[in-house]
Amino acid sequence: MEIDFEISFEGLIWNTSYSNAQLCIECREGEKLDTTFHVLDLKLKECISAFYGCFDKWMTGLELFHNHQIILHGYDKEQNIHKKGIAFYNTTGELEYQFDYLTFQFITNDGVVAIDPNEKLVSIENGELYEFNATENAKPTTTETDVVLPIHYTAEDPHFTTIQRYLKESFQKEAVHGIDYVEFNDKILISFYLYDNRKLKNELFILNLEGQLLHHETLDEQLSGIGYGTFFIIKEALFYIQNKKTLRSITL
Repeated sequence: MEIDFEISFEGLIWNTSYSNAQLCIECREGEKLDTTFHVLDLKLKECISAFYGCFDKWMTGLELFHNHQIILHGYDKEQNIHKKGIAFYNTTGELEYQFDYLTFQFITNDGVVAIDPNEKLVSIENGELYEFNATENAKPTTTETDVVLPIHYTAEDPHFTTIQRYLKESFQKEAVHGIDYVEFNDKILISFYLYDNRKLKNELFILNLEGQLLHHETLDEQLSGIGYGTFFIIKEALFYIQNKKTLRSITL
């Protein structure tokens, strides 16, 4: 299987969110205390914008990418409140509106719901604030149906033991601690960890339903711990992060 697309960043890929054939990527550079946000057009296979958020360059993060809007959160350092502040950007990186005193809660069919300093829920629609009304249409909703995420199994899960035994018997790979697993169409995708010189290595297998190994790649090395959600699928394309800085895609 061949790599269809890859893009590398200066900072570590920290978070991603998908909407309408575009992917927003949060990258963090610890030495510079910088956080940048990049919008990747999956049809064009190129980055169409990159920008800083309106909050402190380090104390900010990607909350959600939904319906052509990128939603960022801030951080209240004095009160040690995570996700204090909410800002809305379009895909060109232009700030549309921000609310420093609100904290994101969830998204509904009507818009974004946040909580104010008085612990009152408010609805944000087109930059305007309304009292939140818990109608049928205002229940929390999922954002995208095109994204498929793997199931994460820890070592205590019986499914972990089954997959671990299969990897050892078929490929002589001793998986430890955690496994990401999903079956998609006629493929099986497994991301697992194994020890290499007392450090952890993260490897990715793509197999067909007969167990034939179609693709094998090392995602990261010299790790002190495991992660989860090490890959995701958007429509027919697999996306995974290699060495924390490179996003790659393979058509399944």
